[in-house]
Amino acid sequence: MFVLKAIRHAVNDLLTTPAIEIAVGGTPATVTLKKSPPTGGWVNDTDLPAVFSYMRSETIEAFTFKSDDRKPRLDLVLQAKGGGDDVLDQIDDMQLEIEKRIAASGNLGGLVRSIRPVSSEVHTDRGDVVFGARRVTFEIQASVPRALPVLS
Repeated sequence: MFVLKAIRHAVNDLLTTPAIEIAVGGTPATVTLKKSPPTGGWVNDTDLPAVFSYMRSETIEAFTFKSDDRKPRLDLVLQAKGGGDDVLDQIDDMQLEIEKRIAASGNLGGLVRSIRPVSSEVHTDRGDVVFGARRVTFEIQASVPRALPVLS
């Protein structure tokens, strides 16, 4: 499977099994995982709280004569439900659970050389700040053959 596709699928699988649960207004709620960005970049209110992911960028450098070191950046967008102080708690709780799961995976079960969070920032939608959403970026390193950039 193409390197970016394999990593994206592995992270999505990691975040869905088991489902992430957080408190929304003091009541446990299951976080919806969208495996691709929703149209317009916003998850329907009925599906919140939610997370979606996409590969934002990638750098590719020579690793050996026949292989490349690929460093994709995976963005996870976390979106809360409702308003007030609770939305910030939801975002923090989702980010904590995501970081714990990815750290516990080590190197995604041997799929990559490393995966680590490198930034998080308030999400913007059409230039407007949305405090009920956050983008968390992970940097990943994987080495693949140049002639066949796949991971299995």
